[in-house]
Amino acid sequence: MAKDLKEGIISERAGQKLGVYLPDEKKIYRAIPLGKVRKKTKIYAGDRVRGRIVDPQTFAVEEILDRKNLLVRPPVANVDRVVIVQTIEHPPFQHFLLDNLLVVYDHLGLDTVIVFNKIDLLSEEGKKKLQYWEEIYKSAGYDVLKVSAHTGEG
Repeated sequence: MAKDLKEGIISERAGQKLGVYLPDEKKIYRAIPLGKVRKKTKIYAGDRVRGRIVDPQTFAVEEILDRKNLLVRPPVANVDRVVIVQTIEHPPFQHFLLDNLLVVYDHLGLDTVIVFNKIDLLSEEGKKKLQYWEEIYKSAGYDVLKVSAHTGEG
């Protein structure tokens, strides 16, 4: 690695606009991928990259480092943990959707946390359903949190 190459993480992607965070600089730069990088692969949020600072706001991406994983939706790379937020009611809980996500994330080796939100809105029946599903997912080895964004509970 050349002495002046720096490593960073793509912190944002909005269309063709990229941001790269350089931990050593503690700063986000506008990232511009060089032609050889653009032609080789698409750049995703979370990609680890090497390149050079070309001016106080701009970083030229010269290389994308190997990814440990890549999610399609949302398109991000090098994910360590996934937090899946669900509700029991409002809208009604669909365990098949959650189960499908868990299978994919388990296959990718990701640490997954299940968060049940809107617990302040639960009916008595909803509270029983929450307890039922919480026990199932905890017994399967998942971390399960119960929260209310509205009241701050959890």
